[in-house]
Amino acid sequence: MEISPQLMQQLQVVFKAELAEHLETLTNGLLALEQTANAERQQELLENIFRAAHSLKGAAKGVSQYSIAEITHRLESIFSLLKKGRLTCSSTLIDTALQAVDKIRQLADTPETDLQAFKAFLKKLDDCLGNETESASPPLSEPNTLNIPLASTKKTAVTIEKQPSLTVTLSPQSPLLPQEEPVALSTEAPGQTSYTVLAQDVNQLSLIADEIQTARLQLKKHLLDFQQLCFSLDQLSNSLSEQVSYQSGNKRDEKLSHSLIDLTHLSTNAINSFNNLRQLNNHLQQSSQSLTASVNAMRLVPFALLLAPLQRIVRDLSQQQQKKLQFVIEGEEIKIDRNFYKVLHAPLVHLINNAIDHGIELPQ
Repeated sequence: MEISPQLMQQLQVVFKAELAEHLETLTNGLLALEQTANAERQQELLENIFRAAHSLKGAAKGVSQYSIAEITHRLESIFSLLKKGRLTCSSTLIDTALQAVDKIRQLADTPETDLQAFKAFLKKLDDCLGNETESASPPLSEPNTLNIPLASTKKTAVTIEKQPSLTVTLSPQSPLLPQEEPVALSTEAPGQTSYTVLAQDVNQLSLIADEIQTARLQLKKHLLDFQQLCFSLDQLSNSLSEQVSYQSGNKRDEKLSHSLIDLTHLSTNAINSFNNLRQLNNHLQQSSQSLTASVNAMRLVPFALLLAPLQRIVRDLSQQQQKKLQFVIEGEEIKIDRNFYKVLHAPLVHLINNAIDHGIELPQ
């Protein structure tokens, strides 16, 4: 069945969101796999990255991203053999897998045009499989099929960050962060479901929360006016009641007495309405504060999540300069606004470069 252009555009937005999440899972998983020697932990990491590659392959095929599907198909086979113990996890294998992740990120931004170079890269992945049976899987697309470009859309669910080249030293003038506002992603906890939220939707929700807060403040002012009105009605009712009480029974004005009764009822109803509105205002205040706190929480992510890409930078520089490095994050549970991290990212990268260049000696 042919997919309409409108539906394809929506699928591409969803695919880009999935792509960012899967590539992050693959990168973090591969880096962690290289650093752990615990067999049980290795199996857990392999299961995670295998599942990410498998999901990404299916999603890529769904939006006709055949080049990405070809690469993830081979990554899936590599991870499958590693799980079964039929391949050995080596630094060279991790390098190749990370290069595949970089290639996927590149293909998502710029479709491949050099068919021969692309086939050579696929051959490099096939060489990792050797003569194992996983390499005999049928191709996912025609041999001459490359990526179909993703249609551009104003509502982009993610912004894909490019990894730095090893031949360039990053500086604050060349940040890795994208120019567009990043998306807000909720972290998935055990037993919970995560969602991908468009940044502009979070901003719109924030504006709504501000408008509700403004309306609540205006309601509070009107409540004060209403309270003053209730006080005036009560004063008037008491004053009129005193005047009526001074009249003798025969001279008492019946019409004035009925008016006093109506005024007393009106004053009582006004006070009851004020009390109800005050309770409603208190409830609205609590709801408004909860909404504002929830919107702010959607902007916050664990600091470790934002620092994860730096681990790849450290690893690449470590291999380039042949220095032994270990990337450790302390206080990773602290949450930070993604927009604020834009300001911190470039200086952090600059500090890491200087620390490795000038603060770490060669092993010998």
